[in-house]
Amino acid sequence: MSRKWSAGDGSCRTVIGTDQLGELSEGVAVNPMTWLLKGCRRLKDWWTPVRRVRIAAGDVLPSEMPSKDLVLVRYGGDDWSVGFLCPCGCGESIELALLKEVRPRWDLAIDSSGLPTLSPSVWKKGGCKSHFWLKNGVVCWC
Repeated sequence: MSRKWSAGDGSCRTVIGTDQLGELSEGVAVNPMTWLLKGCRRLKDWWTPVRRVRIAAGDVLPSEMPSKDLVLVRYGGDDWSVGFLCPCGCGESIELALLKEVRPRWDLAIDSSGLPTLSPSVWKKGGCKSHFWLKNGVVCWC
């Protein structure tokens, strides 16, 4: 199925883009600017330092999320959730539950260097549909 995007001048074009695996494929509708911006953000992720964990007291995530680090929400000595901005660069905030009583839930491990690992993988079903692992502070795309 071929989708098209508008070039702004009323015309529509089919572009060669990347599929979910990052492979080039014909007929995948991709806005070239979005594709370029996401690629630049992924390169920045590759070159910049790894993600770290910041701890926030309370039961909600802060309204301003750090651009790269994870925010661990801790209330009453329990880790409630972890939040971060989507690493694809779409700007959406992701919040994952850590409490053992809720489903779905994730496990957050922090090694002796302070680098976070999330398990299982994170797969957004809506929006940008990113799918990735976070291992030792590094995003590994699926």
